[in-house]
Amino acid sequence: MIKNQFVSAKKEDSNFLNLLMGHSHPGLRPIPIQSLNVGMTNEIVTFELVPLDQLRKPNWFIRFAGIIKLKSFILILFPFFFVLAKSGIQIGVSDPVSLFLAIIAVAFIFSGLNIRNDIVDHISGFDRVNISTSPKPILAGWATAYNLNKVSWALMICGLFVSLPVLLLQPLTIAVVIPVSLFILFGQFQKQNSYKNKFFGEFILFLIMGLGLVTGLQLASGGVVDFQTLVFGIFWGSLVQFLLHMNNFSHLMTSTQAGIKNSITRLGFDHAKLFLAFWWLGCLTVWGWYHFLFSFGEFWWGSSLVLVFVSILFFIRLLRIASPLGSELRKIQRFSYLLFLMMVAILFIEMIGTSWRL
Repeated sequence: MIKNQFVSAKKEDSNFLNLLMGHSHPGLRPIPIQSLNVGMTNEIVTFELVPLDQLRKPNWFIRFAGIIKLKSFILILFPFFFVLAKSGIQIGVSDPVSLFLAIIAVAFIFSGLNIRNDIVDHISGFDRVNISTSPKPILAGWATAYNLNKVSWALMICGLFVSLPVLLLQPLTIAVVIPVSLFILFGQFQKQNSYKNKFFGEFILFLIMGLGLVTGLQLASGGVVDFQTLVFGIFWGSLVQFLLHMNNFSHLMTSTQAGIKNSITRLGFDHAKLFLAFWWLGCLTVWGWYHFLFSFGEFWWGSSLVLVFVSILFFIRLLRIASPLGSELRKIQRFSYLLFLMMVAILFIEMIGTSWRL
């Protein structure tokens, strides 16, 4: 067995970016094991040069799922289900081909953006200083940032080509595709990960994953963007943003020490807790508003009471956290994700039930 080598590089060194992108001596892969002064001009990263035949890799499906973040696909699939259910309840999907092509295009672009997000987080240092509960493909050595960069652009270009027939079949989708594309391009050409590190970027994510995604799929189905679609878009964007804020909160200590700027680190520990509590309260308010306007039957009353009860437990656990140190921030982040899944499950059952009755 070859003994692993170690090398340190400063940000000013010519090989610094090459090492982060995965370039090293033939047969070796540089794995960052320590990062100091992240984001500063005097940043130093220590790499372990691991022989390729010594890298531990899971099976191809686990690698594939980790690279495209398959777990996060619920964020695009549930709006797709909403459009299907809403159209089925009303007049049916008038253009199923266009809708099917639209979700395929969204899946390609979403996969590409997820990969680019990992690359930017790796280069900027976000992933290198924040310990994640899920494996990071680049840090684990499953693939290099250089190769994944090419894969991400290929996926996004494929998504663009798949979306072209949608634009021809449903020309109104252009009104959504153009601004969303501009927002995506704005985020991709920033030196920092604008979706995480800038308030304006967080707002862009809210627009893309909420109103942009929902209204785009609705138009692709041949339907019209009505008030219900807009309210659901606001609701879904708020939920996605809540997950992002909770993820940033779980990394508050290390992100602050590394100088990473986002809404949570700017607020600080105590104010961030209040901010998150009010954000979830806002999500519950939009939930109630949506159901008051568009839901029929008694099921949502009982399910909403359960959701409110669990939310009270969330508020209590969140506000009782005394320090950003320890594991409590990770625990509350996991609790918030279960809360999100519960809300989605209730919506799913309600939509299925409404469609069945009609």
